[in-house]
This record gives sequence, structure tokens and C-alpha cells, in this order.
Amino acid sequence: MGTELSEKKIVLVVVFLCLIGMVFSLGFTPVRSSNDVWWQLKSGKYIVQHRGLPHYDVFTFTGENIEWHNHEWLAQVIMYGAYALGDASEFGGLRCVITLKTLVLIATFLLLCWFIYMRSQSWLVAVLFALIAAAVSKRTIYPRPPVFSYLLFAGYLYVLWGYWSGRLSWRWLIALPLLMVLWVNLHGFFVLGIFLLGVYLVASVLQNFYTCNILHEPLDAQQIRRTRTLALLFGLCILASLINPYGYKLYMLGWRFMGNKDLVRIIPELRSPDFFFTRGYEFMIAFLLLGFMVVKRKIPSLAELFIIAIFFHLSIQHVRYLPLFALAAAPLCGWLARELLQEVPRQFHRPTHYALLGAVLIFSAYSVAHHREGESYLERNLQLARGMEFRQENYPVKVCDFIIANNFSGRMYNQINYAGYLIWRLSPEHNKVFTDSRYDVFGDKFVWDEQRIQLGIDRSAPAYSWDELLDLKYGINFIVISRDAPLNVRLKDHLDWRLVFWWISLRSASSLAGYNIYVRNTPENQALIARCENSFRLFSVRDRYD
Repeated sequence: MGTELSEKKIVLVVVFLCLIGMVFSLGFTPVRSSNDVWWQLKSGKYIVQHRGLPHYDVFTFTGENIEWHNHEWLAQVIMYGAYALGDASEFGGLRCVITLKTLVLIATFLLLCWFIYMRSQSWLVAVLFALIAAAVSKRTIYPRPPVFSYLLFAGYLYVLWGYWSGRLSWRWLIALPLLMVLWVNLHGFFVLGIFLLGVYLVASVLQNFYTCNILHEPLDAQQIRRTRTLALLFGLCILASLINPYGYKLYMLGWRFMGNKDLVRIIPELRSPDFFFTRGYEFMIAFLLLGFMVVKRKIPSLAELFIIAIFFHLSIQHVRYLPLFALAAAPLCGWLARELLQEVPRQFHRPTHYALLGAVLIFSAYSVAHHREGESYLERNLQLARGMEFRQENYPVKVCDFIIANNFSGRMYNQINYAGYLIWRLSPEHNKVFTDSRYDVFGDKFVWDEQRIQLGIDRSAPAYSWDELLDLKYGINFIVISRDAPLNVRLKDHLDWRLVFWWISLRSASSLAGYNIYVRNTPENQALIARCENSFRLFSVRDRYD
């Protein structure tokens, strides 16, 4: 008996180390290509330095008269606080932000693991499905405010299920309005907490209706009390969600881009998942479908079924909902696994136990060490540990150095896909950007003009041509553009523009991987052009090719 208990403890320690190690590995990586982290950090810096929230956009000259309802302001302050802490030490500012993100992710999946265990009564099953959920989420776990939403979403799911199932007392529900006050200031996904409460409330009402009108049975006191409690909680959480600097206006932000089908098509995280990278997602879907076909004696609550159906629908359409589907589906997978394991004959219990243990070990090791995406997560972990906080070749680092060194003035045109880094380095101290990816602020006000310019599209009534946009509508004085943009062909021999800087990434096989800077060729800019040409001559080969 003592040996068996000791073996169980060792197995428990090993599987938990696998879970923590895999989540750490997925999170503790250099920033590769995400631009949002940069403007998030700059927003936090601006709020801290000015000790208040800006009422209008401060980073773009096109949006400087547009109200900015910053639903992520608290997360931005926390992220910048971590950056400042790391920057003041040898640890590194961005590495500290990445570490904070990793710790939040570990807390999220440990909570999820506990939730799955409560449904499955097996730590091996709990860890296995928590690992799968982490793998499903890996495409979107950047150092951005949504990571806080993942943790709070998992917490809401657990407390609501616990109360519904009788595992948790009503006192646990008191935490939900309090957490909502925090959530509404961290990230716009706070509406999902309201949604979860609404689903459980509607499920309770429907169950009461079924009992009274279909079964023709009287409601017991517990059913009435549960419905009243959920209704009160729903109202309290809505009121709590209004405790933010912008009140009810945060509820309308999502419609600025989610209601625009053309805009949704061009936002990468709102596209459908690439199933080449979602094996864990496919496994969870298949397991749920097959599990429900086999397990017929019981079904989960109506609330759970509706939540799974909604988040499956959202995840199949938009990449950004993959983690939320995984967090909602994993506990239900754990419950199905328990039901299936109860059918396993007694003589196969021990082989099944070792099969689950092997699955945990193999899956976690494979997820960390495989090279399916060019380099393994373990290699990325080592890169960050050695000091590579972000991949400089994916950002206009040299461009910003050149602009600051030569004191560029006037309005700048830039593409959206690298605007976040430009904000971090340039805006608003040096040069405000043309526009960026904060579609919840701008909607599609500027994105189509940005597209017409970079594509070099000629006039088509009533739209401006690319040069009319640069000259007449926006008064652009210099252009920062990727070398592969079609506009470069237009500007190459254009007398009104002068190429003053170029940089090529040697890490790419294409000579078009890099950036160009063009300055408007006017008498007022001759001093700037001369200064830039002289400065560019001093650039070494490494400065021009890196």
C-alpha cells in the first residue's frame, strides 16, 4: 500500500511538471511578429507618464479627433509596469512582460486542470486535457491583454458550474461582480462573463418552465432560489461592468469592426483557423462528438451544451476564439472521459492508467520539442533566456533609428502591419503614425485609404488615387513602406519623391524583405534630404543588410 501511494505521488508530481513545463514553454518565447504588444506598452507608458487616460487618440494624426475608449487601459498599465521593472534591471523590459504573460497562462491552465479534475476525478485525465487546451491556445497567447481574459473566463466557468452542480455554495458567486470590476478595465472580453451568466440564467428559467409546463410538477424551493440568485447576480455583474472610465460605451466597441464584414476579412485573428496548426483543436472536437455518441445515459446541463455550441461556432470562424473554446470544452471532455473510463473492465484499469501517463509525457514533450513551425518552443525558450526579447528582423528597427537620428518632420505614411512598433519608438514624441490596427477605435475609417496607397491604386470615382491621398487628403511628407509593397514601383522614378533610406533583411531569401523611406521632393525638404543622404552614406553594410 505504501509503495502504491508513493508511486501515485511521483506520477502526480511528474504530470504537473509536464503541464507547468509545457505552458511555460509555450509562453516564454521572444516576440516574433506581433505588433500589438508595442502599442499596448506605449499606451501604458503614456497613461503612467500623464497620470490619466487620453480622451482622444494620441498616436495617429488621422485619428487625433476621434474619441478613444480604451477598454484595456488597466492591462496596459500592468504590462508597462512589468516592462519598467525589467528595464530597470538586467532582466530586460520585454522579457519581464513575457514572463508576466507566462505566469498568467500557467495560473489559467492550473485552474483549468483543477476544473477538469472536478469533472473527471482523475488527475491524469485533467492534466492531459489541460495540455491539449494549452496546445489549442498557443496560436494566440501573445503578451497582450487577452491573456488576463483567459484566466477570468476560466474562473467564471468554474464558479458558475460549481454553483449549478452544487459543488460550490452561493458565497462563491460574490466573487463574480468583484472580478467583473477588474475584468471590464482589463479587456473587452468582459462581455463574455456577462454572456456566461446570461446562459446559466436562461437555462435555469427554461428548466423551471419544463418542470412546470411539461412535467406538470411544482417547483421546489431550491430551483426558485437558484433562478432568483442567478438573476440578481446577472444584474449585479452588469452594474459592475459599468464601473469603468467609459461606462456603457464599452459594450459598443466590438460592433465597430465585428459588424463590418469587409474589415473582418482583413484582420488575421478574425479569420478561420489554419487546420495545419490545430491538431489539438481537431482532437477535442472529435472527442466531444464521439463521446456524446457513446455516452448516452447522461447529458451535461443545457447551459454547458449552449456554451460549447456557441464557442465552437465562434472558433470555427475566428482564430481569436480558439483559447475560449478550449477552456470551455476541456472540462466537458474530462467528464466524457470519466464516463468512458467507467466502462473499462477492471483488468484493464492499470494498462489504461499507464496509457494516459504515456499520453501526457509524449504529448508534452512533443509539443515543446517538435520543429513543425520552423524551430521548437524549446529553442525559442533558450533564445529568450539568452536575451533575444524580440526578432528584430521582423520590425522596422533601423527605420526608427534613422528617422530619430535625422529628425524627420511632417506627416508620415505607414502601413498598418508594422504600425505598432512605430508607435512604440516614434509616437507621439517624434512623429505620429498614419494609422494602426486599433480597429475598435477607428473602425474602417482609414484602412481602405491605407490599402489604396500601399497598392498604388489610381483614381476610381469617387475614391482618390494613391497620390491624391498622399498629397491632397493627408498632406504626407515622408513614407515608410515595406519593400514588397506595389507602391514602390510608383515611387521609383517619381519626381515628387526621393528614396533616402532602404534596409534589407538577410534572413529572408527575397531582396524585397525590408523597408524603404521616401521623402517628398520639395524645396522645404532639401535640407532633410541632404541630411538623410549624408547619414545613409555612413551606414555600414550591416546597417543596410541585417
